[in-house]
Amino acid sequence: MKKLSLILFSVIILFSFSNSLLFAEKKLIVGPAIVIDGDTIKIKGKKIRLSGIDAPELKQICKRKNGKPWRCGVSAKMHLEDLIYNKRPKPIVACEYDSLDRYGRILSECGALSGIMVFTGSAVAYKRYATDSLLNLEKIAKKEKKGLWSGTFEYPEDWRRKNK
Repeated sequence: MKKLSLILFSVIILFSFSNSLLFAEKKLIVGPAIVIDGDTIKIKGKKIRLSGIDAPELKQICKRKNGKPWRCGVSAKMHLEDLIYNKRPKPIVACEYDSLDRYGRILSECGALSGIMVFTGSAVAYKRYATDSLLNLEKIAKKEKKGLWSGTFEYPEDWRRKNK
């Protein structure tokens, strides 16, 4: 009987441990946000990478339908600022997360921010990390020729590879 109790206890402990690895506890960071670029913000000194999206880099130039160049990276940052600040003096943002990227940044969609950036064409869905909903929002933006999709651009990941 003691042996059976010990085995059951061990199984329960192992199950609890493996369950906690499978279902990592979500954390929340809330506070005034500072926009770094089109897919990165900072709250309480911690960088947060908007998960599932990739926005043009600040120095990146895209072309409009008529071939005229425009600073799409700066435009993406400005759009994110508009979304967050929206005429508020202290832009409070809440981001739920459970993981960090390889650079130690928090990964979060921060509510609907990732989705809005993709839907408006200010960012693309980061294919390797995007959810189905982000991929669907990108299809709509592309079909409706919103933002980046209204002209020509180099995917931010490709641009970084060539220019950094």
